[in-house]
Amino acid sequence: MSWRVDQVYFNYNQSLIEHFQNIEYSRNKIFHVNDLEGIRSEWTRDFMLNNKDENSHLKHGLPKERIVTLMPDLRRNLYNNSDKQFLDIFKYSRNEKWKFLESEQRVPLDVKIPFELINGQIMLLEHLNFLNQKYQAPILYYFSETWGGSTEVEFAFVFENKTHIYFHDVDLEKNFAIEEAVIETSRSVLENSFQYLGLNLPSPFFALHETSFDWKRYWIK
Repeated sequence: MSWRVDQVYFNYNQSLIEHFQNIEYSRNKIFHVNDLEGIRSEWTRDFMLNNKDENSHLKHGLPKERIVTLMPDLRRNLYNNSDKQFLDIFKYSRNEKWKFLESEQRVPLDVKIPFELINGQIMLLEHLNFLNQKYQAPILYYFSETWGGSTEVEFAFVFENKTHIYFHDVDLEKNFAIEEAVIETSRSVLENSFQYLGLNLPSPFFALHETSFDWKRYWIK
């Protein structure tokens, strides 16, 4: 079974929220995650919220400013099977998802990217680059695809005065960072990228990326 995570994160920032609310396509696709009660998996709740010792090495919190998420990929499952109307809002084609930004202001990236991006992702990244320069707030774009539990693609861009890029090389089974050069890193893409939002993940596990996470609880309507 395949699963994709393709979304934008930033710390709570009213100017950024209002920016995306002023764009018709994205105005009802914003979420403010201010707690972790949206975790619905019993296995995850045990160590994240119920202080069970088993798997406690995976436990993480949220940044002090909490997290705002733009346009997460949602999937129907046992927990949300009755929410068809809500889920239908968040049906995206990967090739079309970010093309609504075509007419928005953008700033080209000034870094060489050693992996392939589709046109919509380039539009998104250039727009996030513009927003970071305008509002001086860190913004993270994270993308991953898995198949049968194995990672097929994973990378993240962080716009924080400069562009930080992290990616996983599937063939080498190693993680890399792009700063002035491409360097190997012992930390995962998630661990490296979320530190810029004030979240120090102890492992590659991130509860918001579970398919069972209750996004509707955090929906900014």
